[in-house]
Formats: sequence, structure tokens, C-alpha cells
Amino acid sequence: MKLQAIYQKDYYEADKNIQQAVDFILNSAIVKLGNETRLTRLYNELLNKDWFMTLIDFDAYIKSERANSCRL
Repeated sequence: MKLQAIYQKDYYEADKNIQQAVDFILNSAIVKLGNETRLTRLYNELLNKDWFMTLIDFDAYIKSERANSCRL
């Protein structure tokens, strides 16, 4: 488990887009609209135990979304 946490943080630290997306979760405006405890938990889980490998697939997801939005 500890190895996975290091791996996830590497993705976070190496990619400014990932940093912006993950940090947005704890943006004061978002926290004000949501549940701070749950948002903090989500933030920590993405960086420490990302079961679904969200950060690894982040770039592919963004590329796919951009390609699909261009078709509209």
C-alpha cells in the first residue's frame, strides 16, 4: 500500500494539470458548496490510495473528453 501512495504522489507532483484538478477539490468555493470532510477524504484518497488509478488515467480522460467535445 505504501508503494502505491508514493506512485500516486509521483503522478501528482509531475503533472500540473493533475495538481490543479486534485487541488480544486479543496478550493474554498467548492468546500463551501460541499461537505469538507468528504472532500478532504476524496483528496487524500486520490493521493494516498487511488484504488481506481484515477491519476494514472487522467491525461487519457482529458484527451478523450476534448476529442468528444470537438465532435459536438
